[in-house]
Amino acid sequence: MRRPGIEPGSLAWEASILPLNHRRRDMVASVQMLMVDNYPWMRFFLPTYYRYYKNGFALQRFFLDHIDVHEYNLSSDDEESTDFIDAYIKEMRRRIAYGYYKYPDRRNPPHYLSFEPKISLALNAGDLWTGGMETTVTTLRWAIIYLLHHPEVQDQLFKEIDTVLVTSYDRGPFEIKY
Repeated sequence: MRRPGIEPGSLAWEASILPLNHRRRDMVASVQMLMVDNYPWMRFFLPTYYRYYKNGFALQRFFLDHIDVHEYNLSSDDEESTDFIDAYIKEMRRRIAYGYYKYPDRRNPPHYLSFEPKISLALNAGDLWTGGMETTVTTLRWAIIYLLHHPEVQDQLFKEIDTVLVTSYDRGPFEIKY
């Protein structure tokens, strides 16, 4: 999802994907998509189906852009992987170097990933990201609702946080004591 004025990797770039994911989630739960799931021929008549796929392709584009940024910034295969995308790219480069994939010029294989491994990585990263985000949102939502309904737990939580976050001269106000 390339937008003018938004640099890949920036906070605005990361935040631009959240509305897409929320719209896609809402579409999955809609009555129209339920009808398409049960009667596939209805996809030709219901616009939600095409909006769902359009948002899905925009999410794939977002992750492909993210992979391109990682691939460009990944300097050496010797350094430690920082995340799933780096580890995947390093493993694919290793397999290309050892000849697991056939290229016309075996002595000079490409240092970049071809489309098939990239789209596979984009789909896997999207599944991991969406699953992690939905789980985190659900857990936080449940915790906030629980704290709203149980003020005594809220007071206990405040006291525990207050004992861990200590304000003193040698520590800043939000540094955790070890």
